Amino acid sequence: MKLEHSEDKFSLMKDNEMIGFLQYGIVDQTMYVNGIVVDPEYRGQGLASDLLKAGVEFARENKYKIIPRCSYAASAFDRGGYEDVDARE
Repeated sequence: MKLEHSEDKFSLMKDNEMIGFLQYGIVDQTMYVNGIVVDPEYRGQGLASDLLKAGVEFARENKYKIIPRCSYAASAFDRGGYEDVDARE
């Protein structure tokens, strides 16, 4: 599997097919994680977590704060470990 990054998306590719992605937007130094999707065939392998980690690493490198808008990311943020980038109030 290969992780690709475009303007507003991290994509997981396998054999030139997208099997998962994290879609985001950036406004005023805040990264909004709008959705994380993994093909049902590949669920249960930690790929959503890998995508979130890639997004968080990108945010940290660019000094962005994050507002998780999708349930998966919000739930991960609730469990902790992202306090340095969490922009929720």
